[in-house]
Amino acid sequence: MPAPIHARSSTRVDANDLRHAFVSLLHSWWMPTPRCRRWLDNPFYRSYGVLTMCRMRYTLQYGVIVSKAMTARWAQAALDARWTPLIEAALAWSNDNVPDLGETPGFIDDTRQASER
Repeated sequence: MPAPIHARSSTRVDANDLRHAFVSLLHSWWMPTPRCRRWLDNPFYRSYGVLTMCRMRYTLQYGVIVSKAMTARWAQAALDARWTPLIEAALAWSNDNVPDLGETPGFIDDTRQASER
């Protein structure tokens, strides 16, 4: 697994508190299917969801928060290669470029499963 890429911070938050908060957020906000699916009808939120899952997985692994762009690059190297095109598409999203992000619910579910390990 690639080395962590976190930045320095003057404010320290306990890593386990961060992990607990992220798991709670994952299960309360991202997992209730009707609410989550309704938001995911919007391509922006699919992109946001993919990048947020990258951040959550990084935080679960290392106990720190870094930028979504940094965690997306980490996820492309560290996670199953099947997610690489989805992460690339999420990074490429803009108002002028709306890529296919149809695998977003699967990535969210994979993140939930990872949070239970």
